[in-house]
Amino acid sequence: SDHARQDGGLINLNDVPACVDFGRMAHSGIGGPVDQETGRLLLDMGCRRGVLTACVDLAEIYQSGAGVDVDLATAEAFLRHACEAGLTSACPPPTQ
Repeated sequence: SDHARQDGGLINLNDVPACVDFGRMAHSGIGGPVDQETGRLLLDMGCRRGVLTACVDLAEIYQSGAGVDVDLATAEAFLRHACEAGLTSACPPPTQ
């Protein structure tokens, strides 16, 4: 199915920006209970489907250990992906 059920409502998994928004809300508990796993999964889907800010959100999750073990290599991989795909704010500062 192209829909997932969450708290009695349906999420259209083909509406990637909406999934990313819901993922952010679920991960932080905005508008409902905290569900970090669902939030992380939806952000990951968004990152893989080209929502580069979702990649940055995932990097921050793995840097801080918000609902996951701290994993700096995974965080760096998400930032590198976003940078290489064109999100310059995800790129490391140039070395002097």
